Amino acid sequence: MSVTRRAAIAGAVSVLAAPRLARADADAGAAREPHVEVDAAALAALLTEVAKARRAVKTLTASFTQERVIALLATRVRSTGKLVMVGPDRLRWELAPPDRIIYWITPDGIAYRTPRSSAALPPSGQSAKVQALADVRAMIGGDLHTLEKRYTLSASRGATEVTFKGAAREPATRVRSFEVTTAKDLVRPVRARIVEGKRDATEIVFEGVKINETVDPALVRPS
Repeated sequence: MSVTRRAAIAGAVSVLAAPRLARADADAGAAREPHVEVDAAALAALLTEVAKARRAVKTLTASFTQERVIALLATRVRSTGKLVMVGPDRLRWELAPPDRIIYWITPDGIAYRTPRSSAALPPSGQSAKVQALADVRAMIGGDLHTLEKRYTLSASRGATEVTFKGAAREPATRVRSFEVTTAKDLVRPVRARIVEGKRDATEIVFEGVKINETVDPALVRPS
């Protein structure tokens, strides 16, 4: 695989997992509803609720805005896009122009396509990247129990939202921490913040979430 292709796939983790909240949402952050932390017993029950609720989700689609903060370059990159999830284990993450790139996370690994290039990375290759992207898929629409081995989880509830947080158990984990907020149905993502490394972070704001609508299966197959 060429250096360019390796760089593009390596960047997929940052694209999906390192955003800083879009400006409009950041301005509204002060108005977010208060949350109350749940105890260990309530957390265990909540994770079971999440797994049950998400098992009923066959498809999930949404638009999103993300802003990625790159500490080394002291810059922010703002993007928009769409996601398509098909249960239990397929995710398509598409960034609109000028980015113009599509990532797929499937049981066969990860893949990407741009107007000029494409590549695939099987689960057996560079497993840290594959695992990180699989974790992102679980955070947004999967079973959070699958993350307990790699992250210390916590949660808090608001009147209309639930927020889940995870801190990596191992320093070498590619995704260092994450925070995902869902509607109180535990299914519809509202926003996410995922930190890679010590300072790079991405925050994503989701809009127009639709559950169990018909989705063309071809969308979640690398092409």
